[in-house]
Amino acid sequence: MVPVAHRYRLRHPRASPIWSVFDRYWSDYQAAYPERAHAVETTVRAFQRCGDCQAGFTHWRCEGCDHDFLHAFTCKQRMICASCAQRLTLTLAPVIAEEI
Repeated sequence: MVPVAHRYRLRHPRASPIWSVFDRYWSDYQAAYPERAHAVETTVRAFQRCGDCQAGFTHWRCEGCDHDFLHAFTCKQRMICASCAQRLTLTLAPVIAEEI
């Protein structure tokens, strides 16, 4: 069995251009369109916390090398988070391929 450390590739949702846009302009959008912003606020707030260890994380230890890993929780917002959408695609693609 391949150790977890060699299979998992850390994602960086904050490096995406869309994260920068939401970070910079979300408060302006809320002020200009409060009723629209209210409808998607939960999604955007979760997206802004995606990959942030301050919002929560899990602690892993590799049994092979005793190396510690911190894995930040993800937002699971497939509509705007490319990182979470890609992870979901990679997870579900083999399952769908087996069923076809």
